[in-house]
Amino acid sequence: MRLPAGVNAGLWMTSMVSVAHFSFRTFLSPLVVKYARSRSYQAPSPPLNAVEPTGPTLGDVTVIDDHLAGLAEPQRETLQVLCDMLRRVLPAAEETISYRMPCFAVQGRAVAGFDGFAHHCSYFPHSGSVLEHVDGIPDWATTERGTLRFPIGRRLPVGLVRRLVRVRLDQIADVTDGERFEFFDDGSVRAHGRMRRGELHGDWEWFRRDGSLLRTGAFRDGRQVGTWTTHPRPT
Repeated sequence: MRLPAGVNAGLWMTSMVSVAHFSFRTFLSPLVVKYARSRSYQAPSPPLNAVEPTGPTLGDVTVIDDHLAGLAEPQRETLQVLCDMLRRVLPAAEETISYRMPCFAVQGRAVAGFDGFAHHCSYFPHSGSVLEHVDGIPDWATTERGTLRFPIGRRLPVGLVRRLVRVRLDQIADVTDGERFEFFDDGSVRAHGRMRRGELHGDWEWFRRDGSLLRTGAFRDGRQVGTWTTHPRPT
């Protein structure tokens, strides 16, 4: 094709490429958007006890404090009492959000959760088999699998909360294959190692309540092997 006199061939070619590119994008964009919408990603439901890795927001204000601040009274005051109780019972736990509700977790596993609803408050042990192993539930509270409901304005007894937490910690520690953590009552780690076919296997370590290392050693199919070391308490 012959160009008009005085027209630079290089500039003309660049202009034609730009026009073609613009026209192609204009034609393609609606198709891309339509395809993207038809293929929009749907997040799978979180597995049981999944914990969103969120931590404190500003200073000493945690994500649980943020959640409580968004609740209306009197649910807020009722759950603040429960939250403060769990902070005393589980000082070693992480405060996070699980299933959009406040949660106390250890080693990434949910131990205790709670939230407020229109006509009641609920405690969630994050297991369907905790409540059946705990006694002393007040008559004014009701239970279903995995949920303890109690009236707004009533306080769960601290002894009951401690028992709920203890049962859940023992459940988390009940590992027969893979990594296992055992816990003190406050949620801090008492022992850590691996299991194989229901037996201690590989390297293990034990800790004191202050977090210092107490003893280390190894097992092979439940039998002690190698050198074991008892570590002195730090001064």
